[in-house]
Amino acid sequence: QKVPTDAVYTEELKELTKALLVYGKNAAAVLKNGTTVEVADVNWDNDIADAAGSKVENAGVNLTDISLDLKSKIRLRVYFAVATGTIDDYTVNVNDAEVNVFETKDGENTVFCIDYAVYAKLLNTPVRISIENAEGEKVLWLEMAPLYYAKIMATSENAPEGYENLMKAIKLYSDAADAYVASLKAQN
Repeated sequence: QKVPTDAVYTEELKELTKALLVYGKNAAAVLKNGTTVEVADVNWDNDIADAAGSKVENAGVNLTDISLDLKSKIRLRVYFAVATGTIDDYTVNVNDAEVNVFETKDGENTVFCIDYAVYAKLLNTPVRISIENAEGEKVLWLEMAPLYYAKIMATSENAPEGYENLMKAIKLYSDAADAYVASLKAQN
């Protein structure tokens, strides 16, 4: 499709496009074990809230892992194990809406995965996850912005090669998306 001749390419849109390109190059490099593109330093303290959460002891579920899936879309993934009963004994909610989970393996262990799509403009927006037992009691809850995971991985000594640049690129992509959305709101 052709771009209209009267299209307006704002600085914010140009920066968003550049940030998406750098993020895409780094994601492709990490997925293919290639060389990532160097990314300027980012300010990780810039309004990224720490994660919060709690678990009721001996409640039957255990948080096992958190990740960002970066294949075709950015997806926050939260993994948990069911120690008591079956998955049918629990209700899983994301942002107060019930969601389905899928079963997968973590080595020899069966775990369940919450798979939540995240748009760039929402990477710094907290996601609320809760798991309730059959009595409706929250036995596990977690609240975190997907960028919190990126912050931890970018600064971790144990992160896979290339993750520092990839996570910095995600942060810059998020910042550019925020600026672009703000510019659109200012125009209206």
